[in-house]
Amino acid sequence: MNQKISIKLSRENLSIDEAKKFVSSPNCGAISIFIGTTRINENDSTNCHVHSLYYEAYDQMALNMMNKIVMDILSEQNDDDQSNIKVYVRHKIGHVPLGETSIIIAVSSPHRLAGHRMVMEILNKIKQTVPIWKKIQFDSKDIIDGKWSDKSEAFWLQQS
Repeated sequence: MNQKISIKLSRENLSIDEAKKFVSSPNCGAISIFIGTTRINENDSTNCHVHSLYYEAYDQMALNMMNKIVMDILSEQNDDDQSNIKVYVRHKIGHVPLGETSIIIAVSSPHRLAGHRMVMEILNKIKQTVPIWKKIQFDSKDIIDGKWSDKSEAFWLQQS
């Protein structure tokens, strides 16, 4: 097991402190963290407020793909950075109420630019390729059962 990488899906609330503790290193001068939360507006045609999100995943495939994403991005870093960088990824599965965290990506690196770039690249590739689906529960009584998000960046849902 790689002591510098921690990637999991969780049905429990996500912890920013846990992320920071995992990636902290005396060899690194920067910790970059992305925290994704449930927002009140889905920016779609419903004009309804979001009550919560519900995430489902093909767990083992999602974990394998997230590990590959991180390993591929890590291999692109220079040798000095590669030996020092630490990466933490957690994605919540299940119910995520308004304002709560659905994903945390944390990277510690010797210098801030590498960490910032890695966090964004990991996030974008997860959203584009990993089998995790989001169902939106609205406050509206007109949309009782919620709806699966059609705003996916997943390549298999893109229209030509």
